[in-house]
Amino acid sequence: MIPQIIYILMFLLGTFTIALKHGEVAEKTSVLSSFIGTTIVFLLYAWGGFFSSFGIPQFMICAYYMWHLALDMIVGYRVQIYSIWKSLLVSILIIGCLFWGGFFNPLFN
Repeated sequence: MIPQIIYILMFLLGTFTIALKHGEVAEKTSVLSSFIGTTIVFLLYAWGGFFSSFGIPQFMICAYYMWHLALDMIVGYRVQIYSIWKSLLVSILIIGCLFWGGFFNPLFN
């Protein structure tokens, strides 16, 4: 249950930060920081039991994070504008996959 709570706190902090910066130009991020962030999230998912089986939701999450990591490596920095609406849409899709894959099951047992 600890990884799920950590993930919810990280989600709320990220959403709150993006809401405060809505409409501003996003600062430049490095490939290394993207790689470290992706690694931390994957370790959190593994700790929470999300990868105890591998099905469609796990594949979708892996594909999403690998796509963004590959874009950062190939394209590099792209000018983006903080958007709370885009952030909420992506977050809802990711959280939906996490529910589908059983990541949040310990919270309801």
